Order: sequence, then C-alpha cells, then structure tokens
Amino acid sequence: MKRLLLIVMLSVYGLVAGCAGEPVKKDEAEAPAPEPESKAEASAPEPAPPAKETYLVLQGDTLWGIAAKEQIYSDPYYWPLLYKENAAGIADADLIEVGQVLDLRRDYSEQDKSAAVHHAQYRGPWSLGEVEASDKAYLSK
Repeated sequence: MKRLLLIVMLSVYGLVAGCAGEPVKKDEAEAPAPEPESKAEASAPEPAPPAKETYLVLQGDTLWGIAAKEQIYSDPYYWPLLYKENAAGIADADLIEVGQVLDLRRDYSEQDKSAAVHHAQYRGPWSLGEVEASDKAYLSK
C-alpha cells in the first residue's frame, strides 16, 4: 500500500511539475511558461483601415457650402479643412469644379478645427482665379 501511494505521489508530482515522462532541465523548470494566446486573438483578422470618405462636387457647390452640410462637418467655417485636405486638386479655394471628388477626414484635432475657423473668419480679401497669400500661409502650417 505504501509503495502504491509512493508511486501515485511521484506520478502526480511529475504531472504537476510538468515532466510527464520527459526530463526537465533546471533552466526550463525555473523559467515562466509563455502565456498561451486566446483563440479569439489568434484567429482574429487584422482590422481593416477605415473606408475613405469622399464627396462628389455638384453644380453650385462651394467649400463653404459643402462644409456646412450636416453629413460633412455641419459648420461652414470648417471649409479650410476641406481645402487643406484636397489642396493638390484645388487650384483656388474659391473655384472648385463639378465632378471633382473631395477627400473627407473626420479625425481633426481641436487645434486643427480652431485654425480652420480662424482662417475662415480672418482670411481677408479674395478674388477668383488666384491663391491668396493668406490661403498659402494656412496651407503651409
């Protein structure tokens, strides 16, 4: 009976120590076991980047009017954000073309929004067909 108990205890100790039939090196026994990945983490696909939002310019649209639309920014003073995001395709902020596709962003900081509103309020005189100095200064920031 004592012998059977001794065999059972050694077997249980071997399983608890993680050596169920295999020798354990001292370094392995003292090293912490790596955390197993959960099935959800291991099989979860990489999240897709957010879909790029765009706006198709229609007859009569202006950056001011587009920014004011509820589905865009709900604030006409945010038009400089549209201008800056699409500056490569806009020759003059006062002239956008029907059929032009504007990229939209939603992740602007409060500082970006404040700068846009300030530019919209204090832009100064403007004329069609040329990029004003104040617009150039805003774009360079």
